[in-house]
Amino acid sequence: MRQALSEVHHGKSDYDISMLSRNHLLESEACQEKWMQELTHLQQTQKAEYRDWVTKGYEQMNDATNPSEGNENNKLYVVLELW
Repeated sequence: MRQALSEVHHGKSDYDISMLSRNHLLESEACQEKWMQELTHLQQTQKAEYRDWVTKGYEQMNDATNPSEGNENNKLYVVLELW
């Protein structure tokens, strides 16, 4: 891009530079959008995996200490659903 700008007076027209700049901007925006989507997907996946891990750990702990009580599990699910 810098090289093209320095060549404005050496064979490159303002239109050529404008088109180069436009294409560069479009490519940058597309790349940014791709990585934002990738990051959002990764965050959602990690959040779901963490929620599953906490739920399983709580269930295992609860089963080991109080195998006959089921109401405590319902409280955890309500809390995790809100999260």
